Amino acid sequence: MPVIGILTQPVSQEKQQYFNYTDYILEVNDNFVKWAGSRTVAIPYDIAEEDLQILLPQLNGVLLTGGALELIAENGEHHPYYTTAKRVIEYSKVIKDQKGEDWPVLGICQGLEVVSVVQANDDIDALDRVVIYGENRPVTWTSSSHNGEGRFFSEYPQSLKDSMQREGLALHAHTYSVSIDTYEKIPGLKNEMVVTQTDVWHDEETGDNIPFIAAMEHRRYPIFTTMYHPEYQLLVFTGHNRWNTVDSSVTDEVAFRASLKLNRLARSNSNRVRPGFEELLKR
Repeated sequence: MPVIGILTQPVSQEKQQYFNYTDYILEVNDNFVKWAGSRTVAIPYDIAEEDLQILLPQLNGVLLTGGALELIAENGEHHPYYTTAKRVIEYSKVIKDQKGEDWPVLGICQGLEVVSVVQANDDIDALDRVVIYGENRPVTWTSSSHNGEGRFFSEYPQSLKDSMQREGLALHAHTYSVSIDTYEKIPGLKNEMVVTQTDVWHDEETGDNIPFIAAMEHRRYPIFTTMYHPEYQLLVFTGHNRWNTVDSSVTDEVAFRASLKLNRLARSNSNRVRPGFEELLKR
């Protein structure tokens, strides 16, 4: 059974007085990873470098969840979350280069943003303003998704792919994404990342229609991203603050197959929890 690390999110300063902890993982993310049979381990967003180097060889992959962090401040300072996520991405590449094994990283929403900024050599301008919240949208499959360049969706049945393009099944909740125009201008994105799904956002302030990336993955490494939240369709909202999720067998299958792909890729590498470190599985 593969063990997947989930990078925690910091509790914001204005909310710290209400909680007795400083970081968290949403239960829906934990359940999403476990759905296909993986175990989960929390990776503190501000984990020390030496502790991370002990932990990663005992994990089989990582999920970078959604969030709303300032990854790189105006003064150039990197958020601890971004620093840790970047090390995780670099580890995945090292394992592939040195051992020829897949150690998958799945980045959802903010996870796509992190991967994009890393691929742009820490250039936060890789992100464009694309403001969509609580909206279920169809995706447009690219030619790359059809010609075998993309791996993540390769086992999705054609009927499911058709539904994703025909119906509003992709739940978006973000202020930023990567426009196709920006993708074309940044070598670390254009030359190394394959765009498998796109969408178009209409900016009501400017009247512009902005094509942006809905999903992409690395050409050589097992690094996969979606801008939308397949896992959020599993949420049941209560109270007056809610989004219109699509609760159906189709959105269940979209999310389950994402969890399953992460599980299968994670099973293929040789990392294992070392004797004496079983407490990791209780995090």
